[in-house]
Amino acid sequence: MFRRYWDAYGGMSAIISSPYLHAAFLFTLLMTGTCLTPGWWEQVISVMPNLTGFTLGGFAIIVTFGDDDFKKVVYTKFDEEEHSFVATIGATFVHFVLLQVLSLILALASKSTFFVLNEHSRAYQALQVCTSDVTQLLVVCRSFWWFISYGIFLYALLTTIAATFAIFRLVYNYQSYLDTKED
Repeated sequence: MFRRYWDAYGGMSAIISSPYLHAAFLFTLLMTGTCLTPGWWEQVISVMPNLTGFTLGGFAIIVTFGDDDFKKVVYTKFDEEEHSFVATIGATFVHFVLLQVLSLILALASKSTFFVLNEHSRAYQALQVCTSDVTQLLVVCRSFWWFISYGIFLYALLTTIAATFAIFRLVYNYQSYLDTKED
């Protein structure tokens, strides 16, 4: 199923060329102060469950939308297409859900592995056997991890726009279908 989703979504080329990914990277750069501050994960943990509710509601609209004749059209693969119209919209929603889950997992992992490195902390005392270079490396790795994790969170937020437009595309096509049906 993952391979089918990946193919219907457009694979790595669709992700790399995504304006939502590019915007997420720029926003993450602009918000570096936030994503490198301990506690950023609380935003993710509070936002993602609500966003997942929106996603499931949107997906339910897609599956049930339109009359039987319209559903036959949007669920049909035409000669020049590899996937039906609904399959490509469904892939957008699967991508949206995967990003939400990934951002939530990364936020929870960041929260659960966070520790303060000062002379009074147990983590610092345990690292006394290590050189300060190792401590600095840990801080740099943690900063990179947080930057990537927060970026994926922002990417998940921005794909809300793609999911919303997928619903709009379906509604617009239904309107076109009804217009041609009346003629």
